[in-house]
Amino acid sequence: MDDTRERLDRLEAIEDIKLLIAEFSRGTDRHNDPEVTRRVFSEDAIWSSPQYGHYEGLEAIVEATSRGGREIILWSLHFMVSPIIKVDPASRTATANWYLWEPMKTRHPDGEIADTWFGATYDAHLRKTDGVGWQIFKLTLDAKLLAKVGEAWPGDIQAKQV
Repeated sequence: MDDTRERLDRLEAIEDIKLLIAEFSRGTDRHNDPEVTRRVFSEDAIWSSPQYGHYEGLEAIVEATSRGGREIILWSLHFMVSPIIKVDPASRTATANWYLWEPMKTRHPDGEIADTWFGATYDAHLRKTDGVGWQIFKLTLDAKLLAKVGEAWPGDIQAKQV
């Protein structure tokens, strides 16, 4: 019976985390909605990207991502694809990684606003807190593609956009 309970708890955790990823996706499409960000991330969260910076603490993440949603990413449609979620045996912590495919209208480093293709990977560490549920406490975004529609795809992004 214990094995069945553990398996069921793990499956429920995976589904809950998939829903959290979907909520995160919808919030990012609303200019990184601060209310969604506050639900998805823990107070002590870290958001990091080799291309876009490193932010520690919930309010720093809210400020940075919502500023990006107002000033840089003017419209977006996030497709979070192929999540791989691994939950610890006690169903209290987990890791998740997935791809991001994103058509968007964005302000580029050269100042031009253009329809754009964006591709990246996400790596997340999550924990379940009683009374709160699952939240991300560490998230890494690694951009792999940023190209204006009609341009050749250059591959990995080297330039920082902060």
